[in-house]
Amino acid sequence: MTIACPACGKKSEDVRECPRCGCELSILEMITRAAAWELFIGRESFLAGDMQSAIYHAGKSWYLKKSPEAARLALGFDIPPEAVGKNGVSYSALPGFPAQRVIPDDHPILRFYRWFWKDGDGWNPLHTRLHEGLKSTGRTDLWTFFDPAVRVPSVWGSGGG
Repeated sequence: MTIACPACGKKSEDVRECPRCGCELSILEMITRAAAWELFIGRESFLAGDMQSAIYHAGKSWYLKKSPEAARLALGFDIPPEAVGKNGVSYSALPGFPAQRVIPDDHPILRFYRWFWKDGDGWNPLHTRLHEGLKSTGRTDLWTFFDPAVRVPSVWGSGGG
């Protein structure tokens, strides 16, 4: 199983520690394997026509990959305590927030929500895979639509593929 180190990006096969930077990878490997198993069960359920079970297991797979541990590994820090919901944080709730309301691109809350809205909650990749699966049937009378506009700002990747 290939795992990309969250610290330096080096891709390695079946190692518990990154050969480049020494980052611990065993937790990430465990999460990745558990998520792969849930995705396998979801696929089998899909093939058997059990959509409820398929969506449940696919969602569980994405949650495993995108859990707080995964956020810590992806971002290099814990989820900011101010990030308590999916809709972001009001600037007025943040002590010391700049008066001009401009923060640097590497601000921890901004970094977390960019990750969360694009990949972290798992819905965008899940809907992309669902779209690809439905479109793979070759039917021309089938269309798919996923509109996240009501829950996220204009952030690239927030609508899936």
